[in-house]
Amino acid sequence: MLPDFIRIKAKFQEIAISLLQESAVCSSAFRESPRTCIFEGNRGSFRFEDGDKLESPYKDISAEMSITEQEIIEKGFDAWLERLSAVADQMQRQWVQVLLEEADRVTRKTGNVVRGKNASVSPEDYLEMFEKIEIRFDNRGNPEIPELMGNPANLAKFQKDWDANPEFEEKRKAILKTKKGEWDDRESRRKLVD
Repeated sequence: MLPDFIRIKAKFQEIAISLLQESAVCSSAFRESPRTCIFEGNRGSFRFEDGDKLESPYKDISAEMSITEQEIIEKGFDAWLERLSAVADQMQRQWVQVLLEEADRVTRKTGNVVRGKNASVSPEDYLEMFEKIEIRFDNRGNPEIPELMGNPANLAKFQKDWDANPEFEEKRKAILKTKKGEWDDRESRRKLVD
């Protein structure tokens, strides 16, 4: 009977899980998103401020990995690390896709959808979106503005259009001032608990 190497397998698994989690979170646009490990059940739910509830079944995110004996002989541990990196990339793409689908579903439910006239986001569309979202502020009063995601070519066009008209930045500052007042009002009404 061949030895099982239980401790070595456990250490490999620990390293793999750590690398997969780090890769999926650190290289993603959603790195600031709150995360929770859930060990049972088959769905999650989200409750809106108005009391409405939105349920979602959990979705599998997975990828397969195999290494030939020849690769192990030639590359050793590096063969495993290379494959693990490819698996992490596959899983990250799946994770981002699931998050974008859920964000789209929640956005449609809340009515925070902005329908632009073009395929790309215009500065006017951005300002309309900016007015609809809730913006948090840190302890120093600095806004925590969500990242604008999209096709790099469309984002470059947006930036060019934005920079061409300083009026857009003035409107954004005015919206931020209003959002800061709303934030201050919400924070002053918040009940603190021990």
